[in-house]
Amino acid sequence: MMIYHEENGQPVYNFHYLDTLFDFLLEVNLRPLLELSFMPYDLASGEAYVFWWKDNITPPKDYQRWSDLVTATIRHCIHRYGLEEVLRWYFEVWNEPNLINGFWSSTQEEYFKLYEVTAKAIKGLDSRLRVGGPATSDSGGVKAPWVDLQRIRACVDQSPFKEAEIHLTEWNSSPSPRDLVHDTAFMAPFVVMNNLKGLGLVDSLAFWTFTDVFEEGRAGNTLFHGGFGLLNTQGLKKPSY
Repeated sequence: MMIYHEENGQPVYNFHYLDTLFDFLLEVNLRPLLELSFMPYDLASGEAYVFWWKDNITPPKDYQRWSDLVTATIRHCIHRYGLEEVLRWYFEVWNEPNLINGFWSSTQEEYFKLYEVTAKAIKGLDSRLRVGGPATSDSGGVKAPWVDLQRIRACVDQSPFKEAEIHLTEWNSSPSPRDLVHDTAFMAPFVVMNNLKGLGLVDSLAFWTFTDVFEEGRAGNTLFHGGFGLLNTQGLKKPSY
């Protein structure tokens, strides 16, 4: 979103694109789950990337500047939309860092450091702001994700934080946007079955994704190319819809 860059060695913030996006979301009665990633180039500690548009997946070179960036971004949102509105949002630290060298180039310990710094920055603005985590994934052939639904449900139920919310924000039959099964009748019972099996385990179950407009691996070039969506690129309803 081009929020951060450095001029003469000093941070400069620009929230224009963020404002444009959030103004639209709130106008159509959608609230963001704000994922704090990937690393701005000028703040990155290395040159490791994901996707053709080169999202940087390295830790920050300066954790204080990262903390300041998080604070400035959320403070800006509070000033623009009001504290009571932002208190209804959710914040997530990074994207699927358990996929080492997929979405995160460092270690689990380094991610926990990033999480701690980020959470403290957010809570430093208002302790009621909601920070989720750890963000994790079970895709890409990972043998043991950092959490799974039954394990995290049991962990939360047995902890002092029994009211903590659990959100599964991306799920589908496979992690590939070119899996032709996504375009078949199989997806209808699959969606129903998993919603039923998820009852009581999570607070939200977010199908990945709304549409086949999805460009991490570049855009699809046919009407039905195995995209994730409930709708294809042209707006036709697929069986999952």
